[in-house]
Amino acid sequence: MDIGCGANLLCTRALLEKFPRMGCLVACDKVPIMTEEILKDEFLAEYVCKEILQFHLIDIVDCLDYRNVVNKIVCRNVLQQITDKELAFGNMYDLLRPGGHAGILFCIVNPVDACQVLINASRNWSQYRINPMPFFAKANIEDVYYKFLLEDIGFRVVRSEKRDVQLQFLNDQSFLTEFLAYSTILLKIPEDRMTQFKEESVSLFKRLIGYSGSGPLCYEASELLLLAIKP
Repeated sequence: MDIGCGANLLCTRALLEKFPRMGCLVACDKVPIMTEEILKDEFLAEYVCKEILQFHLIDIVDCLDYRNVVNKIVCRNVLQQITDKELAFGNMYDLLRPGGHAGILFCIVNPVDACQVLINASRNWSQYRINPMPFFAKANIEDVYYKFLLEDIGFRVVRSEKRDVQLQFLNDQSFLTEFLAYSTILLKIPEDRMTQFKEESVSLFKRLIGYSGSGPLCYEASELLLLAIKP
């Protein structure tokens, strides 16, 4: 099961490419994912027609009716948008069969996300919020916090690894290309204020990363990898 597969299905596609003989892959998200574009994609459509690739509307923080039905769970870049991570982990545990595996990767620190949160809450732009979903829910950055949390739920954690990743945007425009892709989901900025919005976003991001004033916009993000087994 690919939890929070997203509309681009990047992880789902990667799993099918890596394990083409798997019996069933359930791609789930809290919004409908199945579209005509997927059926036009020859690679994905083949698995859909064979009922190997299935789509389910599931929010991992809802009360789920399924228990002990999934062999393996993959959850990539989803939990940074979930406030109640303990509930999400607990539901993953319930979904898994005994002996089932969970592979979870999520961001715990990212200046791009922090910039988005501050912009959304600012006096200038909060009035244009159109989507209540959190863009980035604060995570605990203690090294072993989530390892112990999973163990308290019942998991046996075989790997808990924090990774610091060095990233960069080549210039202001490359930052805005990514930043605006998410901003337009959460905010509806009037056209006559878009220039101001862009300028404030770039300025805030540069302050957050301590930009030197020349060269690429270099920054560091931290992500957490958790690999766990349900005994």
